[in-house]
Amino acid sequence: MSELLREKGRNVRRALIPLISTSLVIWPLTGLGSPLKWGYAPNDPAPYVVVENHQLGPSITLTLGHAVAERLGRSVRFIPVPNNRIDDALASHHINVICNTIPNWIEQPDRYQWSQVIYEDADIIINRLDQAPIHDLGSLSGAIVGTTLGYYYAPELTNAFNSGQVIRHDARNLPTRLNMLLHGRLDATIEFRRSAQYAIAQQGLDNLRLNDWVVEHFALQCVVSYPDPNWSRQVAEAIDSLVEDGTLPHLLQPFEGL
Repeated sequence: MSELLREKGRNVRRALIPLISTSLVIWPLTGLGSPLKWGYAPNDPAPYVVVENHQLGPSITLTLGHAVAERLGRSVRFIPVPNNRIDDALASHHINVICNTIPNWIEQPDRYQWSQVIYEDADIIINRLDQAPIHDLGSLSGAIVGTTLGYYYAPELTNAFNSGQVIRHDARNLPTRLNMLLHGRLDATIEFRRSAQYAIAQQGLDNLRLNDWVVEHFALQCVVSYPDPNWSRQVAEAIDSLVEDGTLPHLLQPFEGL
């Protein structure tokens, strides 16, 4: 890791300390003695998830989990769960909460408690500045597009992949896809806007374009799973309170526009 990235990481940590303390409004959760088991998908991109030395590092997920736990007056334990195991982890209560999701991504979503929308994001197309802007699907015809393994994209784009109009190329993670794009091994890549902005700012990649075309928009939420639905409701209400009183946007500031 370069000294620049180390310094940026230190800046995020320093910024988080006073921000987390602003959320210390206790939201009593009666009957719950054990830590809040907060799930996260290790392969989710920064700034949503950052894994350092096999543990969750400074990230939106870490900040949000601590803020909710403090509001509930509980401790929190962060548990890694691969994306293909999230449904099982919720059903078995191996985890109590996971965020950055929507009901369509969860099996039988109605059996769980959901927070309100906590923030929004979108799949957008990234390409190089020496290429033409991407305005629509037609602009991608014949292009090799970097994608996330196992990720399901908007129906319009999925149909283009299946028909061969656009060539899908799965790559391990966002930094790998950006590197392939820079070296001409990809014509474009599709990413969450917030994650792409974060990565490009951190790495100083001023020769890449974040295109305006929104492939798919996401209103992201948290899903809560406890054996007792009353506990689930209280946790969801604590998450909602961070949105409603303006604490959550404040907590996100260190991860925006780095």
